Amino acid sequence: MLRSWTGWLLAGAVACPALAAAGGDVWLAIDAPAEANEQRIPVPWTLVRGRAGTGDSAEIDLMLALDLSASTQRASGDDIDADGRTGRQNVLGKQYFWPGVLPGPMVIDHRLDLHNLSSDSGDTVRRAEIRAARELLGALDLGRTRVGLVTFSGNARIRAPLGSSRDELEHALEGLPRRDFVKDGTNLHQALVVAGESLLAGRPAPPERRRQLVVLLTDGVPTHPGLDPALSTAAVAAALGQRDVRLVLVPFGPDVEENRGYFEQVAQLNGGSSHPLATPGEVVRALPRMRLHAVSRVGIESHTTGEAARATRLLADGSFAGYVRLVPGRNEIAIEIESDGGERLRARREVVWSPAQPATRLERIAQAREIRRFLDELDARSTEARLLGELERLRRTAEERLRSLEIDPGP
Repeated sequence: MLRSWTGWLLAGAVACPALAAAGGDVWLAIDAPAEANEQRIPVPWTLVRGRAGTGDSAEIDLMLALDLSASTQRASGDDIDADGRTGRQNVLGKQYFWPGVLPGPMVIDHRLDLHNLSSDSGDTVRRAEIRAARELLGALDLGRTRVGLVTFSGNARIRAPLGSSRDELEHALEGLPRRDFVKDGTNLHQALVVAGESLLAGRPAPPERRRQLVVLLTDGVPTHPGLDPALSTAAVAAALGQRDVRLVLVPFGPDVEENRGYFEQVAQLNGGSSHPLATPGEVVRALPRMRLHAVSRVGIESHTTGEAARATRLLADGSFAGYVRLVPGRNEIAIEIESDGGERLRARREVVWSPAQPATRLERIAQAREIRRFLDELDARSTEARLLGELERLRRTAEERLRSLEIDPGP
């Protein structure tokens, strides 16, 4: 257990607003359709998209920091690569063994091979972090949210600079080394320094503002630098908080569970948040559902037809979109958001649908292609939204079942 040394530091810390505090002002910005919009293509659907959140309405800069220390080569206890096999520990040693992760007999390998701690290399803690990172990227609108990637063990380095494209970030994740133990350990201090400096260097000049976040995943506690790495890490967190760089800490695993209070104190010093999780598999499931702008729900419907929008999706950064069916003439569309604190905000848009008839063969061909593209995108978004909705329902059912079992274990 890390010693509780942060009381004096908390007493002198600069007060910082909580990350996306539910009590902050709710805001809603509609990007499409425009006010009194007229749609002339002969497709009875219109795209509604925008952004919502609480507190500061600025766009987001996000540096994602992944732990690549030797311990992340351990088996995660989940089938991360979905190949039907769950990796098991190949090494039985106190410092490289996750107690209680897997039932049944363990495979004992007396050679301490730090590059081969799992019988399935696709199911390691590291692969869980990488998959969670990909899931988070899928839940962000990179046209608005700028993202960069940092990895760390005994030191830290930038793998993708702030503002990288989706392809560049994917390439960086795919290229992360399996063997990164030149200097092992968990240097949260340097990870925060490198990520924070990247954000501050990319901060736009006033009056433009962007909310700046470091989302950090780790399966350990600070081991570097110096004699008191826990204190130096907390000091960096406090300094970043004073520069309005907020931390979203995602510690996981048995080492972290024992030191939950430490991460909560570091988050408090910074004005950010801590989200401890029991296993790496939970990180994969939880990270894309993280609400960076504290919006829990978005509803889009046509007041003209009474129908809800199709393929509605709310992303982690507060971006949302959905398709509304139109009828000829005027269509009144309502958008409503709800914050984590239960506050609601509504907006309306009017769309006039007056489909135009193309005059020439080339215009008919161009219009047909536009219709096909629109319908293909609508179908893809609908399928994705249905799958996400079903997964969310299954998750809630599983969590309710687990809670009931914990309350009443039965015979």
